[in-house]
Amino acid sequence: MRFADKLFLSMTALLTIMFALFGTWMLSSDFSQLLNKEIEQGSNDSRTFHFLFEMGYQSTEEFGEDYAISKTLSSIMGSVERDGRHMFVIRDDGTRFYGGEYLDNMEFTEEVEGLIESLDTDEASEYSNRSVGIRKIHGNYYMFAVTMSEVAQSNVYLGMCRELTDTYSARGALLSRYRIALLVLLSAGGISIYLLSRYITWPISSLGRLAGRIADGDYTLRSQNKSRDEIGELARDFNRMADRLVEEMQIKVLEAKQKEDFTAAFAHELKTPLTSIIGYADMLNSLKLSEEECHDAYFYIYNQGKRLESLSHKLLELVSMDKNPLLFALSLPRSWSRTCALPCALSGSRGASEEK
Repeated sequence: MRFADKLFLSMTALLTIMFALFGTWMLSSDFSQLLNKEIEQGSNDSRTFHFLFEMGYQSTEEFGEDYAISKTLSSIMGSVERDGRHMFVIRDDGTRFYGGEYLDNMEFTEEVEGLIESLDTDEASEYSNRSVGIRKIHGNYYMFAVTMSEVAQSNVYLGMCRELTDTYSARGALLSRYRIALLVLLSAGGISIYLLSRYITWPISSLGRLAGRIADGDYTLRSQNKSRDEIGELARDFNRMADRLVEEMQIKVLEAKQKEDFTAAFAHELKTPLTSIIGYADMLNSLKLSEEECHDAYFYIYNQGKRLESLSHKLLELVSMDKNPLLFALSLPRSWSRTCALPCALSGSRGASEEK
């Protein structure tokens, strides 16, 4: 995978995670605040219901408990049951004064019983003798608020119910819109990141292509990147490296040529004494020579043999003195000096620069 693709994928993934987390937190926070307001409003409505009920009951208590409860509920019904609210009143023994049919039709009986039982447990809300809760029933959301009022010799549970499905639906619609907005944002951001990653990595890709062409043999190419950032510095270092490599290659080629010339000159130097030795040896073997002629032939053979011995010693000295170009050049025969002086100087200067 190319570096530009890695940069694109990593930045897109990071952008997606950041927007998803931030959006989720923002929507959850806003919905929690809205839900807390609904619960606070439900609790206030429940207290208002409780207050109206006790005030109405006290004014009609002298006519009997059942009559007082019925009369009170009739008088406050219009004030309590509005804006989608429904009230229900249940006696301590389970008798329903009001709202029983509504609870049965909506199948809220179990939920209401659970809230009533929680009034005397730690699950009760912060308000005394009041329980507020939100329940999901048959796919819809409802808020229940139950409070207890003491009338006569028994307790009466005053409850209210209001549907919050619209609030949750609004949250779902908001989430859907946020997903669409996130998708559009990520698409636009992804395209921008892709183009930006290509733009940022283009000098690196160009430098890689340039290195490939130089490796194929086009040693005259150099990077034209003049920027002052890290990539520009890399391009300048690359150009210096290419220059040094070309210089080293030229030196190596010249050294190879000089070594080839040295080998040819050395072979020529060997050929001359060998020819003399072979010729005089053949004369001694095939012709009848005088004593003086034999002496001359032996002398030439001996002399050329010594010359070969001298050449072999010189060659050994060349091997051992390769690191000292001055002594190396002085020790060469005159016929070799022109051939070998240049590679010796080149190798010596390069060794000196490396030591520095």
